Formats: sequence, C-alpha cells, structure tokens
Amino acid sequence: MWCPGGESHDNDSGFFAIKFMELWNGESFHGLVLTENMRQYRSQLLFYGLYHRINTVTKLPAGLESHGPRA
Repeated sequence: MWCPGGESHDNDSGFFAIKFMELWNGESFHGLVLTENMRQYRSQLLFYGLYHRINTVTKLPAGLESHGPRA
C-alpha cells in the first residue's frame, strides 16, 4: 500500500507491532521505529513474505519478479 507523504494510517498498528517485536531484545529496543519509515517497513515485510524460502507461490503478480532477491 502506498502511503502519501509517509504519514501513518489506522491499519499501520500491525506493522508497528511486528517492527517492535523485531527490535526487542528481551530488555530494551535496539533501534528506533519511526512513523516516517512506515513505507519502508511495509516494503520489508512484503519482500520477506513473498521471497521467503517456504513460500510455495511459483508465479508472482506482474511486475514483482524484478524486485526479487538476486542470485
């Protein structure tokens, strides 16, 4: 989902929760989670899901193949 100007939306809370879990080391956060980086967080999660080794989808929607990991 494109986010004009990097502003946060009501449905961004899930992305924030995932990013917080990623950055929590059991005692503190080892990085910052910034609202202006929400587009990047969404992109990272999409990339992870699409190109994860256990994803069995063989044909991606048009235009996504060029964004895949380089071999």
